[in-house]
Amino acid sequence: MRIIYSILGVIKLLYIIICILGYFLGVLANELIEQEIKGEGISLPHSQLLKGLISGGIEPINRSFLRWKWLYVADLRKTAISGIVVEFSVIITSLLIYIKYGITGQSFAVFIFIYGLIIISVIDFYTMLIPNHLNLILGGISILFTILGWSVSFGQALLGAFLGGGILLGIRVLSLLIIKKEGMGIGDIKLAFICGLYLGPYKILLGLLISVYISGFLLLLLIWLGKIKKNQYIPYGPFLGGGFIISLVFYENIMKLFWWL
Repeated sequence: MRIIYSILGVIKLLYIIICILGYFLGVLANELIEQEIKGEGISLPHSQLLKGLISGGIEPINRSFLRWKWLYVADLRKTAISGIVVEFSVIITSLLIYIKYGITGQSFAVFIFIYGLIIISVIDFYTMLIPNHLNLILGGISILFTILGWSVSFGQALLGAFLGGGILLGIRVLSLLIIKKEGMGIGDIKLAFICGLYLGPYKILLGLLISVYISGFLLLLLIWLGKIKKNQYIPYGPFLGGGFIISLVFYENIMKLFWWL
C-alpha cells in the first residue's frame, strides 16, 4: 500500500508541477500577445522581446493577478477576460497533453503547436491580422517536428499544406468573383497552409470542417443577439485555431464517433 500511495503522490505532484508550468507559460503568452498587439513584435527581434520579459521581473505575474480586479472595470473587462482565458487555456492544454501523450517528443511538439495557435488566435481577434513572422515561426517549427519524426511524414505534410491553404484560397477566389468581397483573408490562408504541414491531410480537413461549424454557430448567435451585423468582417483566425486544436487532440475520438454513427 505504501508503494501505491507513493506512486499516487508522485502523480499528483506531477500534475501540480504541470499546472504551475502551464500558468507561467500562459503569463508569457499574454506578454507576447500584448507586445504583438502594440506592434513591438515587428519592430524588435524576438530575442529582445524575451530578454525584456525576463528583465521585467515579477511585473508579468503582477499583471496576471491584476486581471482579476480588472474584471470589475468596464473599460478593462475585455482585456482581463482575454488574458485569464489564455492562461487557463495553456494550463488545460498542458494537462491534456501530459495525460494523453506523457512526457515525449510528440507531446512537446503538440504543446508548442497549440501554444502558437493560441497566441496567433488572440492576436487576430484583437487586430484582425495574423503577423507574417508568427506564421513563419510556426511553419519553421512544423518542418522541424517533421524532420524529428514528431509529426506526419514529408509527403503527408506537403499534402496537408496544399489542402489547407488551397481550400481557403479557393474560397477567397470564388468570393471575389461571385460576391466581390474577400471571403477569406491572406493571413488565414497562410495559417491553414502552415498548419497543414504539421497536421497532414486528414486532420487539416477535419479542422477546417470544425472551424466552419464553430464559426457558423457563433456568428448566427451573435447576429441574433444583435452583437454583429450580417456583412461585418470578423477575424477567422480564432475559429481556424480552435478547429485545428480540436482536430489535433481529438481526431481519433471524433473518427470513432463518426464510424459508430
